[in-house]
Amino acid sequence: MEYTLNQYIAVLQGNAFIKETKKIGNNLVVTYYSTFDEFITDNQDSSFTREEFDNYFLTGDKIKKIIVGEPVRILREFPEIYAVTLNINEYHTHVYRTKLFKYLGFDVSELSVEDGSWNEKFANKYIGDKEGREKFFIDFICNQKY
Repeated sequence: MEYTLNQYIAVLQGNAFIKETKKIGNNLVVTYYSTFDEFITDNQDSSFTREEFDNYFLTGDKIKKIIVGEPVRILREFPEIYAVTLNINEYHTHVYRTKLFKYLGFDVSELSVEDGSWNEKFANKYIGDKEGREKFFIDFICNQKY
């Protein structure tokens, strides 16, 4: 099934807590809510509780899985996107397609969930494996918010 970019953003991990997305040329910026208060101010009808929000975002592993996996998933599905910036709490990452290609040694847009190559070449090594996730996270994290 082919998705539009907006449809795909709607199925990202933590999508209920995405504050905004901006497409600027061939770049995509995804910003998550930093606090429950900020989230509930914009979503007063939400049934999410502070505890659910905190449980989702207070674990470093959960945030790192989002930071490592979601930008690459977007780049895999949308070859026209050149870079994905993701802002979540105090963490900010900017994943350029060219830097990712050099880092991995292959083009992620060639990977597929259907044939297992996504899991074999990326998800298992960099999202599921704590050591691989931590290395990727350190190599792609930046301190400046975009």
